[in-house]
Amino acid sequence: ENLAGIKEIYYTIDGGTAIAAGNSFDITSLKDGNYVVEITATDNAGNSETKNVRIKKDTALPTILVSGDTTKYIKNDKVNITAAAGVSGIAKVEVQKGSGVWTDITSSFAAGYNVTENGTYTFKVTNGAGAAKTAAITYDKLESTKPVININSNGYTEGTWTSNAVTLDITNTASNLGPITYEVSTN
Repeated sequence: ENLAGIKEIYYTIDGGTAIAAGNSFDITSLKDGNYVVEITATDNAGNSETKNVRIKKDTALPTILVSGDTTKYIKNDKVNITAAAGVSGIAKVEVQKGSGVWTDITSSFAAGYNVTENGTYTFKVTNGAGAAKTAAITYDKLESTKPVININSNGYTEGTWTSNAVTLDITNTASNLGPITYEVSTN
């Protein structure tokens, strides 16, 4: 028990100039960074104690940008992800398809994220201070189903000689997305 009472309290930030303080003091004006605050209390009898407190401050919001090819019909795509955070760094990067569960992709996001299904993909970056930012990309032209063609020869028998005009009607019986393009070869 200290009977003499506190005479004075001083603090320093990163070994700087000692600043007189009361029982509490505000250091919210510190810029973002990592600091050691050394607090020394001295009583009226001349006894003192010093303790250190590490303050890590990051008020910057993280940023995230996502891009991919959403304009043409393709089998799959790789979403390019650019994420940055303040001095606390990137703590986590996650992805969510639709309203599904969040999946941690922190260790692999820099290489991009492969998508094979249509839908909205939301990416979230969280910094070390807990601040988060999201960005989304929507795919509606991913197609991995092979076409299934049906050929109607309109009476022509395949492999036989004919001097008549031959009309082939071709349809796609699969439920593929997008326009159907046919290529005819006469070899």
